[in-house]
Order: sequence, then structure tokens, then C-alpha cells
Amino acid sequence: MALQKALPSMSLKEKMELFDDLEIRERRARLSVARTSLLGFASAVYPNFKIGAHHRKLSKLFQRVIDGELKRLIINIAPRMGKSVFSSYLFPAYFLGHYPDKKIIMGTHTASLSEDFGRQVRNLIGTEEYEELFPKTQISADQKAAGKWSTSEEGHYYACGVGGALAGRGADLFVLDDPHALPLDTLVPTPAGFKTIEGLQVGDAVFGPDGQPTTIKAKSDVWHDRDLYAVETDDGEIVYCDGGHLWTYHTETGLHNAHLLKTATARELAEWAKPNKPYLPRHAAVQYPEQELPIDPYVLGAWLGDGTATAGRMTSHPDDAPFMRAQFEQAGYKTTDQVDAYNFGVLGLWPVLKDTYLLGNKHIPEKYLYASVGQRMALLQGLMDTDGTVTVAGQCSFQNTNMRLVEGVRELLHSLGHKTSIRTYYDSREIHLTRQPDHRVNFKMRDAFRMPRKNERTFTSEDKRRRAITAYPVNKKAAVQCITVDREDGLFLVGRGYVVTHNSEQDIKANSRLAFDTAW
Repeated sequence: MALQKALPSMSLKEKMELFDDLEIRERRARLSVARTSLLGFASAVYPNFKIGAHHRKLSKLFQRVIDGELKRLIINIAPRMGKSVFSSYLFPAYFLGHYPDKKIIMGTHTASLSEDFGRQVRNLIGTEEYEELFPKTQISADQKAAGKWSTSEEGHYYACGVGGALAGRGADLFVLDDPHALPLDTLVPTPAGFKTIEGLQVGDAVFGPDGQPTTIKAKSDVWHDRDLYAVETDDGEIVYCDGGHLWTYHTETGLHNAHLLKTATARELAEWAKPNKPYLPRHAAVQYPEQELPIDPYVLGAWLGDGTATAGRMTSHPDDAPFMRAQFEQAGYKTTDQVDAYNFGVLGLWPVLKDTYLLGNKHIPEKYLYASVGQRMALLQGLMDTDGTVTVAGQCSFQNTNMRLVEGVRELLHSLGHKTSIRTYYDSREIHLTRQPDHRVNFKMRDAFRMPRKNERTFTSEDKRRRAITAYPVNKKAAVQCITVDREDGLFLVGRGYVVTHNSEQDIKANSRLAFDTAW
């Protein structure tokens, strides 16, 4: 009040000095909150992080971990609730801000995922925002690999996957993020959606590598306490099995001849010492049945890419808007002009988005991932026409800050028979308003777009569809089970990554004379 009364008599210079002092005071207050509160830290370095009631509870628990009061903390929360972002990304960075001399071990089910978390934490520590909060915590110049780096205060960060070597290492903070999966819970795509190996029955249909349904002829007994192996593809998919489970592979580029394929156990593949890695047979687009969908798949894909998250409205460049609006009109939606040329409305879209829980919650609904090939292609084209790019060399990319949406696009591409993986990038140029990480899916595929100016560059690269595999023991035991399918090659698809695997030939239960003879 005293300052307000004095303002009229102040000179311009005195007013400017006063405003500068007030800005410094406000900035110091913000920094103080960010240094002393995990929630304040999250808001400062991750501006779009949505804080919920569970985050407030976790923040208190994490503070007890930092203070040494809480030695063990297990977090069980539904997917997409920010568990990994809060626990495996923000919290380790906040912990090192207070204790730059401490040691952290990060463990997940694969080494590559652990390294991704390590890269994110390392990159965050290197930002100006972080340095302003915790100037003593800096990355050491002589050791800064994504999965193994040090701080200038003798602190260390080490990332490992299940089965990784930890002998001789210790940690002040040990973070385990979804470190294991049970083979009985292994997901298998079926015409009715995903089912677990345990839940499948003789007579059910699964998919072969040709994308066509194939019938289960027999199931094995459940074998308990089997030593587990992981079979990991070079695009990040992983399947757990026992050492005797069979895998069909080849070692030559572009090999398609079935008679040249070989089969080996996971145990044998784990001893692979040849320079050329084994490659799985390629698989075609999976033939799910046609679905009744609440929103046209192309329209949904386009809205997921460039639609307003809380409205039935689209953003489109004026040069592309006529084409986009024509696609919407052909799908039965009337479009309307908006106040500026970069937006158009879509009548009737908002209530359906609301009924399908997509408003403010962009993701690909499960039903669309189990739709026909034509419906899934239309969905992909809508996504790519809006948030997709293609280079002159035909490299297609879908890029978005919404990790859940990006993961859905990746699964969609896998179901269409294309290998791909997710890469995360950070804005080091500081040209954007926010510093959210961008997640990108890269692939090569003919007709990935409908928009002519983009689609004319596309083509399919067969070499880009090959999946190399690496097998290794994971030092765990679990109950396992396998199936026998009605295919001469014994191959079927497993997991959300649609990995080509082989029947097990161990102890098959003879549900019929035919099944017994086939297994024999």
C-alpha cells in the first residue's frame, strides 16, 4: 500500500527500478518453491505436467525417501497416470539436485528403456532452468553416456535392464520401473483382441505371419519354475520364454525362401556368436474383422493429430484446408468456417468425442487398433496427414508430445506389418514456448498419407521391415505355457509388437489324435 501511494511521485527511473526489484523477488519465490518441493520442481521444469491428488501423496512419500525416513516404496497406479514421468524422470533429477554426490541405479525390463530414462534425466540436468535451481549439480564431462554418467560432485547414475550386471555396484536410490513380465501373462493378438497365453483355448484363433487367423490345435501343460530368457527385437519389443521355446530365423538380407529358414531354441540363440544377427520372418498386416466405429477412422486420426483437444475443431494450414475439409465431408461430416483461416469446425464431432472419453484425453481407442486393415490404414492416414512428415527419401515420421498417442501409432504400424520404434527428442534450440519432449515414430510405407503432396514421396522398404533379435537369460524363474497352431511352419504372432514366434514342441497335451501326431 505504501508503494502504491508513492508511485505517482516517483520518477520513471525509480519506477523501473522498483519493477525490477519486484520481478527479482517473485523469481526468488518461484525458485524457492521449486527447490524445496517436488511438485514445485515438476511445475518449473515440466510446465504441462498435470498435478493430481495422487501426485501430492507421492510427493510427500518421495520427500520421506529423500530425508532417509522411508527405505522402500512400491507404487501401483493405473497406466497413463504419470507414474514413470514422476518416479523415473522428475524424482531422480530432483534427488540429485539435493544430493549431487549420491548414486542412483535405474532398472526396467530392458536396458534400452532404462537408458531412455537416463538420457531424459541427464538432459534435464543440463538445462538452464535446472542449473538455476541446483547450480552444484552438473554432468561430468568425462562420463555422460545415456545409461552411465556422473556428476561433478562424484555422484553416479547407472541404467540396467532385467538380467543386467550389477555386481559390485551400490546405490543410495534404486528405482525399478516395471521390471518383469510373466510368460503366462504374455499377450497374443486374436481376431477378438488380445488374450493371454493362459486364457487361450484349443479351437481359438490367433494370427500367423501372413496376417490370417489360424486355429490353436493344442496347448501345453503349465510348466513351473522354468528359467526365463528374453528375446528382444532391435526395435525394442521383448518376449519372455523358457530356454526351450523355439524361434524361427534367417541370417541373410532380404531372405524370403521358407526352406532356408532355421529354427533354434532361445537357449541356443543366447549363445549366438556370429557377426550377423538372426532375423525373424516378416509378417503381413493382421486381418482383423471390420468394426462398427463411432467416428470415421480418417476423421479420428486427423483430429488426434491436429484437432483441438477439448472441441470438435481442426487446425489446418489454409493451403491444406480444402483437401482436409473435403475428406471430412466425404466421411459424412459437415465442416464450418471459423474466425481465422487456420481452423475449421466439424459439426456433430464434439458429442461423439465426449461419449468416447477422448476430449482432453487424446489416444487411439482399443477398438480402432482391432479394426480391419482398411480402417486402420484410414486411421493412420488421418494421423499422418496432420502430424506426419515424409522426406524426399521416403522416410515417414509421426511426431507428437503425447506419449500415449505415439505408442498407439507404433502399435498401429506393427499391426500393419511395419517395424518401427520410438525416439525422443528435446528442444535444445529453445525456439518453442514449452520444453516438452517430442516423441517420434519413423518408418517407410507406401500410401501412409492421403494428402497428395506428401503421399507422392512414400514407398515401402523391405529391408526396413526386418527385425533382428537378441536372446539372453534374465536370471528369473516363472510358470510358462505354449500353444500349437494349425500351420505347417508352426509360426504365430505374439505381443503388442506382433513378434513372429514358433510353437513349442515340448510336452504338448494331446487333445486329439491329430494334435498328438502333429506334435510328434
